[in-house]
Amino acid sequence: MSRLKLSFPLQMAIFTAVLGIAWIVLSDRLALWLFTDPAALTAFHTLKGVGFIVAASLTLYLLLRREARIRAQISQDYENTIQNAVVGIFQSTPEGRYISVNREMARIYGYDTPEQMVSEVQDIGSQLFVDPEERRALLEKIEIDGMIMNFESRRRRRDGQEIDTTETARAVRGASGKTLYYEGFIQDMTQREHAARVEDAMYEIAKEVNSTRSLGELYAFIHQTLAGILPAENFYIALYDRENNQVSFPYFVDQYDEPLPAKPFGRGLTEYVLRSEAPLLASPEVFRGLVARGEVEIVGVDSLDWLGVPLRIEERVIGVMAVQSYSEETRYGAADLSILSFISTQVALAIERKRAQTALQESEARYRSLVDNSPIGIM
Repeated sequence: MSRLKLSFPLQMAIFTAVLGIAWIVLSDRLALWLFTDPAALTAFHTLKGVGFIVAASLTLYLLLRREARIRAQISQDYENTIQNAVVGIFQSTPEGRYISVNREMARIYGYDTPEQMVSEVQDIGSQLFVDPEERRALLEKIEIDGMIMNFESRRRRRDGQEIDTTETARAVRGASGKTLYYEGFIQDMTQREHAARVEDAMYEIAKEVNSTRSLGELYAFIHQTLAGILPAENFYIALYDRENNQVSFPYFVDQYDEPLPAKPFGRGLTEYVLRSEAPLLASPEVFRGLVARGEVEIVGVDSLDWLGVPLRIEERVIGVMAVQSYSEETRYGAADLSILSFISTQVALAIERKRAQTALQESEARYRSLVDNSPIGIM
């Protein structure tokens, strides 16, 4: 048989009632035994009443303080849940302003903080929707059905980049039925699709090692594959020869610069990545700083953004893979740096395997040539 569980407020109420009844009964008996003078008896009863009020007030205070702490903790836990959610959560007005957004919502749209997004977005429809008509269609659906699920639309980030999103939202209405605000959550489908494309690219590059006939074909395939993930019109692969302290460029495609011949280790951006063994996103500001400190020298035509990552085999860096842009229409960011870094390990492994495969084929070809041209028979 289950035991009846009483809430803390009810327990306190019962305790206070029992204590009060006991106090009244016992204090009355005590007063009759101690006092015979009516004035003294009246004073005692007055003091007894004041004591009971103080005790009841203190009990109520402790109860309310405990309740306030519980509510504050629940509120804090709820806020932490909202802010740390993996989806963008928001509340917005019917007029198109945000009341609140969480950190993921701000990140999806490219804002530094939720506060910045709430402040800067004055009209959700015109600022965040690529097609403002989609915002109107979304609100019409919510007003008719009360909510909408998985509404797909194309949105615009703060930096102008377009992303694919899915939104689930509902209308919060007042007693009169009028919509007070909307609340819901948004997911960035572009990021998920992009991650899938990166995984596919890594798989295709690994598979292509056995399909291509030469290193040149493999380099071209890597370039073609990367171009499906990020802007890669200007792309090259550099390999480092430690024995001769030389850098070669077996694959080099660029709008302006001609293919580079092998050269001694210098102070270009490629060599900087080889020295630091770390990825580098060189915006104009970063590049000027490197030049000023004597870390790099200008080589070839100045690019707007230069993005390079080391090609690493375990602890050994064998080269650099880089892309660069020459116009404002193509700018690289942290996301591109992350993608190129992530895929560089697979590229390095593919190159190393293909080089080993090619070296083995050349060795076998030399052996066959030796056998075929030998003046004496070799068994």
